[in-house]
Amino acid sequence: MLELVRQTQHPYRPLTQGSGVSKGIAVGKAWVFDPSVHQHAEVKSQGVEIELTRFRQAQRKVLAKIEALVQKTKAEVGEEESQIFEAHFMILQDEELIGPILFAIEQEHLSSESAIEKSFRLQIQIFETSDSDYMRERALDLKDLKTQLLDILNPSEKPGLSKLLAPIILVAEDLTPSQTMTMDRKNVLAIITEKGGQTSHTAIIARTLGIPAVTGVPRATTMFSKHDQIALDGEEGSLFLLNDLEMKKYFTDRAVLQYTDKQKVQLLRGKPTLTKDAHMISLYANIGSEKDLDAVEKGDAEGIGLFRTEFLFMERKTAPTLEDQLRVYKTVLNKLAPKEVVIRTLDVGGDKPIPYIKIEKEDNPFLGVRALRYCLKDIELFKTQIKAMLFANEKANLSIMVPMVSRATEMKQVKEVVDTCVAELEKDPRYKKKPFKLGAMVEIPALIFELAEIKKYVSFVSVGTNDLLQYSVAADRMNPELQNIYNPFNLGFIRMMNLLAQQAIAARLELGICGELGGIQEFIPLWIGMGYQKLSMIPSEVLGRRSLVSKFSFERCRKLLAEVLKAKHETDVKLKLTDFIQKGEKTT
Repeated sequence: MLELVRQTQHPYRPLTQGSGVSKGIAVGKAWVFDPSVHQHAEVKSQGVEIELTRFRQAQRKVLAKIEALVQKTKAEVGEEESQIFEAHFMILQDEELIGPILFAIEQEHLSSESAIEKSFRLQIQIFETSDSDYMRERALDLKDLKTQLLDILNPSEKPGLSKLLAPIILVAEDLTPSQTMTMDRKNVLAIITEKGGQTSHTAIIARTLGIPAVTGVPRATTMFSKHDQIALDGEEGSLFLLNDLEMKKYFTDRAVLQYTDKQKVQLLRGKPTLTKDAHMISLYANIGSEKDLDAVEKGDAEGIGLFRTEFLFMERKTAPTLEDQLRVYKTVLNKLAPKEVVIRTLDVGGDKPIPYIKIEKEDNPFLGVRALRYCLKDIELFKTQIKAMLFANEKANLSIMVPMVSRATEMKQVKEVVDTCVAELEKDPRYKKKPFKLGAMVEIPALIFELAEIKKYVSFVSVGTNDLLQYSVAADRMNPELQNIYNPFNLGFIRMMNLLAQQAIAARLELGICGELGGIQEFIPLWIGMGYQKLSMIPSEVLGRRSLVSKFSFERCRKLLAEVLKAKHETDVKLKLTDFIQKGEKTT
């Protein structure tokens, strides 16, 4: 216990200590979550055909729920976190998992429930016995999918987390990704789990949502009695049982101060994003569908920096028609007008397969026929999408952005396709031609050296930092063994981003970032110092980042850039950026 006292910054002895994975102080009643435990081993089969139908129906319903979670997570949390559910989508269609279930139903005459239990049990055991923390945590993904399938087949009557009656501090053995994303957030003050760590899904999502969380707390579910008043510090990982009024007042005061700081951010609603010396930048939002528009309005984004159109094409048996797409684009463009809306053309292939779009199996699909490369092969599909965007541009606030561009000649081809679409639409009396912008995503390093040439065809470029970093360091960003290489503090990557900015400014191109790093606070002063004008992020981050920008000057951002460019190691880069943010106004 002496060690615990030394670790805490508070004047009270903690009850216990875990791993602080999402900062913040919370005070409230403990509520222990006891998820429903399914026992279906004795359920008898109703016959092969009936059981196959039951399983396929359950599979389809869970896939639809996952698809909705992907969109919800992209809008409210971020693209990287949404890949948790994109992985679930693929797992639930994986033949190695589904094949044994079908075999058990057809050949062993098991019920759907028993077949699911048997197939998942084997796979879960493989992951749980791994030496890798990361792989052991992935067993939770399988448990999540198994529970969802069984819930569809036999709905549980036990209360879940989606509707809580009062604010609580949630205590659980562990939480699945879907439980974390669908829980009643307005009533979850904080999260405590027995399992998990910094890389767990609970930790990742809690951090992004701003919910204080402590993981890896032994016996947490048996430690607290019902309605115990507790406090936690999600930064240092300490838990406190509030035994007296003085102690409760201490932690309540700190929680209130934290809440007051969040409320101050709301005063910036409707204001421009300015540094202390009045240098202006624009903070845009990333969205995946028209359903995200409420989040954009709530977040007070100054425009849409990335509208991903893949969801229009997914979960369908055929490609969406011009009318299907027109309805969606028109809704988004008109509701946001006069704010700019950057709509990305179809980014298919790689990690975004679409069944009816036939792309030959490739050894390395991330470097294969994807995005623009596919669209230039299927010109009619590409033209239909472009025409729908142009038709929807009634308020002249459309910007069309093309992904996976490797050289200027590709944008020359795109410009020719767009010009053809305009010429064909002009023959339709319903079409009212309005100004629009055409731009390219910078994800491939070679394009940085052709910005002078590409300016003949585009008026803006926006950096897809996730892929640019991945291609720059030749490391799969989803591979946990390569996270030390896939590192945004990499010296070469930082210098590349600076060179990109210099080249774009010299070519007089509008310059933005639509990848995940556009919204990460440690990097924002650096991007401003480099000259990036538009930063796009998840809608919920916008107001907080506007507050952040107001705390430092453009001059100090330029000095920070100079210091970072002189760094000799990526740890120096990280230290300089985090130190700048932590010192806040004192460094400006």
